[in-house]
Amino acid sequence: MEDPLGLLVTVVRFVLLLTVLIMVHEAGHFFSARAFGVKVLEFGWGFPPRAFGLYTGRTPVSFPEDVWLLGFHSRDQVRPGMKVRVYSSSDSEGALTALAVEGLDGGSPSMDSTLQEALGKEVLVHEGKVREVAGDTLVLADMVYTINWLPLGGFVRMAGENNPNVPWSLASRSPLTRFTVLAAGSAMNVVLPVVLFVFLFAAPEERYEGRVLIAGVAQESPAERAGLQGGDIILEADGHRVYNTQTLQRRILLNLGNETEFLVMRPERLITGSFGFGADTGPVDTAVRDTEPFTVHLVPRWAPPEGQGNVGIQIRTIQGQVVSQPGNILTAIPNGFAEMWEMLVLLKNEILSWFAGSGGPQFAGPVGIAQISEEVAEAGWRPLVIFAALLSLNLAIINLLPLPALDGGRIVFVALEWVRGGKRVPPEREGLVHAVGFAVLIGVIVVITFFDVSRIVAGNSITN
Repeated sequence: MEDPLGLLVTVVRFVLLLTVLIMVHEAGHFFSARAFGVKVLEFGWGFPPRAFGLYTGRTPVSFPEDVWLLGFHSRDQVRPGMKVRVYSSSDSEGALTALAVEGLDGGSPSMDSTLQEALGKEVLVHEGKVREVAGDTLVLADMVYTINWLPLGGFVRMAGENNPNVPWSLASRSPLTRFTVLAAGSAMNVVLPVVLFVFLFAAPEERYEGRVLIAGVAQESPAERAGLQGGDIILEADGHRVYNTQTLQRRILLNLGNETEFLVMRPERLITGSFGFGADTGPVDTAVRDTEPFTVHLVPRWAPPEGQGNVGIQIRTIQGQVVSQPGNILTAIPNGFAEMWEMLVLLKNEILSWFAGSGGPQFAGPVGIAQISEEVAEAGWRPLVIFAALLSLNLAIINLLPLPALDGGRIVFVALEWVRGGKRVPPEREGLVHAVGFAVLIGVIVVITFFDVSRIVAGNSITN
């Protein structure tokens, strides 16, 4: 059983990693909504429910004719600087239900049982001061914290997500605006890996470099048909320098199904030692001499026979040594974008290889991801940063899938409205679809978590 300190480190590291990814995603929704004038009611971490929420109140709050006014006989008496309490029913529309304003005598009105009964729902209280008064609009300057410790995701709640009649609502905006707000979270999860890769390329690095030797070639493989032999040295693949086995494997996976050029050197073997009658009969030494490189072309296969690999070669790094690489911020930015593009290609090729019969997807819930993060962290901080980038990209893709309760599922309803010429799906029907989808999603997570825990108890690794 793992020691308590090690387990604590694993949990804290995983929670911090997940928090960064989640809040980056939710920040995309938050800032894009604010940019388009959509009122954000809540922005928090932990879903369901949020573990920590922060309401700044720096967006307009409408109080229409039927709003409850406590402490004043007329809304005309509301002035900047007065303390207010905004009581809002916790429905999906975020409509303002009651406004309590502190009286001129300094009294602080409270929500009585009559108002509580009128709302008929859990009440969210916002306290603060009126910063501006313009007609029937208040701009509050206040802050509310909400605590609930089930940190399973992020949370951004906007006014009128399905009701266009709510002032400053999401539903009142154009389909393009709503699509932008809904997709902004995933967009931020795509931007984050680029930032992380730029950071990696800008930082100094020590890596293992040497020559990549072909130790064996499988029969009837792409490598054999291209003329590669055991003992060959691979210098470049797809125009990129090969300095260890990992770099070669990466170039191969990036070019599955595509013709790839290898720059190869076939050393001449020289026999040295004593010759002639009476000479030493012990083992002779062999030496090699570099020769002129040549190129071969082959196509890495999608679904190779078991144990052969995509091109059919066994490789190892020889004459290796640890080399220090200085960071360079000027090249880090373009390299960061290039790395992001290659990661997308790798994901695409991995998915296509499933359909070609090469293995299948592996699913992991929060517990499984925590286990992977622990195993990756053992290799150093750089692999952990790369893992965070990959996890962020996966989060972006998953959220854009056209599944109910996800951003992609909500985008589907926006697309349906556009296709139908502006005719909306009734909010209650859309809400029901997302509610059912959310229940199914939670059920799937529970099942996956069960298998994750079972694997850990059995002492197995998800990466092997």
